[in-house]
Amino acid sequence: MSNDEMTLWRRDGLVLPIRTSPIRFAVDRGNGLTSDAWGVSVEKNGDAYIYCRGGLRGQKVSLHSSGKQHISFNEDDPSMRNYKGDRFMNQWQEPEYEGKAIPTCRLLFPRWGLQLAPEQRKRKQARWDKNQVLIPGHAKMVTVVSFVIVDDGMRLRKEEGSLPSAPFGVLRLRPGKTLCAIAGYEPERNLREKVDDALREMAREIEATNDPNELGGKVLETCLTGYTLENCVFMLPLWARYTAKA
Repeated sequence: MSNDEMTLWRRDGLVLPIRTSPIRFAVDRGNGLTSDAWGVSVEKNGDAYIYCRGGLRGQKVSLHSSGKQHISFNEDDPSMRNYKGDRFMNQWQEPEYEGKAIPTCRLLFPRWGLQLAPEQRKRKQARWDKNQVLIPGHAKMVTVVSFVIVDDGMRLRKEEGSLPSAPFGVLRLRPGKTLCAIAGYEPERNLREKVDDALREMAREIEATNDPNELGGKVLETCLTGYTLENCVFMLPLWARYTAKA
């Protein structure tokens, strides 16, 4: 892959960007490993939802037509049974355009976070057969899927010298507003260190609320989340193996 291009795999006969809801996508590490399957859909009332179609199916991003945005989870989902906080993990407002379009939500896929193996995908083959777009992961940088709400008729232009990116979805939200899904790359910087710190904190919480021996050695699918800007939230899904203290 060259430094100035990004080629997306798409289902045969599909034209990018996709303009009909839902859009189903994943990120490919290039060695047989991938992210989980993801989707984005728009309802008739103008609300949009970004959601994992795999192991984190209890979590979703809600982009309401009122301007209220949040990440929430289904309290009945088995993967969230140990979560003790509010079911609305983040809440923010739709970003306002101030000379530059700000993503309302960003999915981060560092190469070391792409761990779904072929045998795991095969068990859910019917789900994977519905994927429309496969985004190539980068060997050194973080693959980022950004969701940007723009005014109808506005064209997003790449800044000169910017890193490779490619729009793969353009969905009408409500009168005057459109949701764009854009794949791109960003430098990793100190992301790994921050993730390691967050996982250590999660381990302490596990040890305080569970029997560590029951979880020892198990691979846990989780999703870290936080704010890039005041009204720009990120989600970083990954797999982590919990090792109980000796």
